[in-house]
Amino acid sequence: MKKVTSYEIAKEAHVSVMTVTRAFKKNSVIKPETRERILSIAEKYGYQPNSLAARLAQDRLLISVIVENTFLRLTEELTSGMKLAENMLKDQKVDLDLHVISYQNNSSQTIIGEIDTAVDSGAKGLILVMGHYTQDIIDRLNDIIASGIPVVTLINNPQTINRLCNIQGNEYMIGHMAAELLSGSIREGEVVVLLGDEEADVHKEMLKGFTAALEDSEVRLYNAYDIKENLEFSRQIIRQIIAQKPDIKGIFISTALSVAVLEELNSMNLSGKIKVITSDLFPELIDYINNGTVQATIFKDPSKQMVDAISKLYINISGISDDTTDIRVVPQIIIKSNLSAFLEEK
Repeated sequence: MKKVTSYEIAKEAHVSVMTVTRAFKKNSVIKPETRERILSIAEKYGYQPNSLAARLAQDRLLISVIVENTFLRLTEELTSGMKLAENMLKDQKVDLDLHVISYQNNSSQTIIGEIDTAVDSGAKGLILVMGHYTQDIIDRLNDIIASGIPVVTLINNPQTINRLCNIQGNEYMIGHMAAELLSGSIREGEVVVLLGDEEADVHKEMLKGFTAALEDSEVRLYNAYDIKENLEFSRQIIRQIIAQKPDIKGIFISTALSVAVLEELNSMNLSGKIKVITSDLFPELIDYINNGTVQATIFKDPSKQMVDAISKLYINISGISDDTTDIRVVPQIIIKSNLSAFLEEK
């Protein structure tokens, strides 16, 4: 029999998840008929609250962060942001709980299982960092939101989730900046864009910005390729591009999987011969920026995005503010001359 979670009890009883939690506490303030209804439903399904988690959560605010680990370095940046936020809120009795889902085991069932685990552990708010959202994930999240638990989405922004807000880089601006950098350095010719997932809203927005910036330029977009957030596939794609279009002038790699592409270019003796713009900043990119293989990288500051997400949830749950405005983090261009300054800050 499938394990029933507190949010499912709340849904059937037409109450919030917090009310379900209070129903199991003898001294909590709750209408007798409401308590009786909740306990009756719980008994029907054999539901028992996670007493340890509930006890720990009584006087503290638990926020659960659920990350689909598409790229280790990105997950590390997000974790760094969690640590910064935890330190900022250390006097506010806020606990942060991280759930990392392997990209190789990212089925809807697995993701929903992690979401349910977070809710059952007493999370008062959720932050989701997903490469994709299937309809059953969206439905589960909307049910949880309806029960009184707010959700913030980070990076990808599915419009059908009734989330508190979305936080991501300004993807349109990122695409525009990348196209400006390429057109300014090669003047004319054709360029390609490598997308992490062409169906993701973030990549669609980025591509819009990129193509808009080339409208009055002699530089033309040859094609945009979906590398499916897959290292080996990204290697195959760049070899395919060079075989089909050996005179390509520039490449914008909008995904964090840029190192695999750069390694392939190096193996074909093309490092420095094709202008390359990447996104984000992580240790493996440093040498490529310093030796000129990468002309610039556009930094979206995922660590700051995580800090903003946690802060937004905290002030909402604690009643300090009911602001639901989306946040678009302004991207920054990193080149060889200012690289050391960024590394010192990190």
